Amino acid sequence: MLVGKEVRSIMTTEDYSNNKILHIIDSLEVGGAERLLVDTVNGLEEFDHHVISLSDKASLRTSLKGNVKFSSLGFKSKLDTLRCAREIRRYIRENKISVVHSHLVMGNILARLGTPRNVPVFNTLHTLAGARFFSPRGGWRKWLERFSYRKRHHLIAVSNEVLSDYRASIGIKGKTTVLYNFVEDKFFVDQSKSFVAGGDLKAVAVGTLKEAKNFRFLIEAFRHLPPEISLEIFGDGPLRTELQALIDQLNVNVKLRGSHPAVETILRNYDLFLMSSLYEGHPIALVEAMACGLPAVVTDIPVLREATGNHGLFYTPGNHGEFARMMKDIASGSIDINPYAAHNLEYANKIGRKSQYLSTLKRLYLDALADSGTKLP
Repeated sequence: MLVGKEVRSIMTTEDYSNNKILHIIDSLEVGGAERLLVDTVNGLEEFDHHVISLSDKASLRTSLKGNVKFSSLGFKSKLDTLRCAREIRRYIRENKISVVHSHLVMGNILARLGTPRNVPVFNTLHTLAGARFFSPRGGWRKWLERFSYRKRHHLIAVSNEVLSDYRASIGIKGKTTVLYNFVEDKFFVDQSKSFVAGGDLKAVAVGTLKEAKNFRFLIEAFRHLPPEISLEIFGDGPLRTELQALIDQLNVNVKLRGSHPAVETILRNYDLFLMSSLYEGHPIALVEAMACGLPAVVTDIPVLREATGNHGLFYTPGNHGEFARMMKDIASGSIDINPYAAHNLEYANKIGRKSQYLSTLKRLYLDALADSGTKLP
């Protein structure tokens, strides 16, 4: 058996496509974590990939490349926990899985419960789960998180804030890596957007129409803005009907544009990107806009300061007046947004490149295989 540095040396110079990576996630519906998983699997062609969705909801399944093996477990409630853990363990053994990489709260819990001790496990933390799932009254999820998490499990956090949140809620036992979400190369431009003040100011926002994105705030804030300042929101979700009714009621210059198959082709049509999220892990939509060379006005929360390199246009959450004043100052030229646009493009190139993400993840997989003494195919 080859172990340690000897295995690592051979595996980085020879074909290791027979090493099988099993990815586990709560569902494969449209969302940031789900898109990241699909793009990662499709990008790391050197491995043999398997994907398990706990839920049968899996609209992104068709986006996986044809050679990726997919299955779902029909998870619906905590009553399915033991059954799903057993099915994962059986799948790992029958398919001779080399590495397990899971995402989101239940995906991480079931990956730990179902994976044999000799198979390396990576758990990606995508969001600030402390207050939502791991509060003092977190119930069964918090108990299972603490029960299942062991020193041998390697945590990958999408931001330092997410890792700090987990440390405060659960504690850290083993290895950790902060690995920022990437965006596809098609979003990156050569030159940042240049805005000339004195005319119309066209803003854009992108995201699922759900409570956490707080689009209601933006719509309400636009009551205080002149019609020359407009906002178009791309995305769909459960709040679409409610948000459209609010737009109609307030008669503001905001339009819901629905989902778009190629957001990278339309972002550059706007002058400014807006984000009003109440919480995030590391927002892919924001980094995509930054890669397109757009300046951004975002909620002043720690995660968004981290995502922009602490150099952005921030407003206090819930403060309509502060937001409106900032937008008027941008439209008039009192705030020059062009330096922010240049910074965003530069920073997105630094933290958001797909090649850098995949290279780091590949190294983590290979190191784990080497350290576990896995035989080469």
